[in-house]
Amino acid sequence: MRLARGDDVAVSRRVSEMLETCNGCGRAHDVAGWRRLELVDRLASERLTQVVTSWQNEEIIEVRRCACGELMARKRTRSLME
Repeated sequence: MRLARGDDVAVSRRVSEMLETCNGCGRAHDVAGWRRLELVDRLASERLTQVVTSWQNEEIIEVRRCACGELMARKRTRSLME
């Protein structure tokens, strides 16, 4: 099956969104791998609205520690946490 122009970009974007790359060591973590990393902090809207002017209630920031020790912070929606 051949993808229509633009579809390959959308698919590529979805795949790259499933991988979280550590800036320290370059290791890529898939969704399951991300969830296995130590959760260091989770910033919800209650804390974020103190420093960010516009923040959606369902969005959070997760901070996890890579195996190399580097911290990685990523924006998530609450529904993706399950």
